[in-house]
Amino acid sequence: MNEKQKQNPGSLKQRNKQPGKALEEANLMILALHTMIEMAEKDLMIPIRKKSGTRRS
Repeated sequence: MNEKQKQNPGSLKQRNKQPGKALEEANLMILALHTMIEMAEKDLMIPIRKKSGTRRS
């Protein structure tokens, strides 16, 4: 960060918003993937998610 960025509070606010926006986009992606898996399991009638407690053979 250079001197100009340190003195400009607007740029600091902008930098603070970037991680929040990335987090929001990641949460939307997770929601979309979960929805897609649920729909595929329902429509195709096949289990996609790994069941807890299963052991490797």
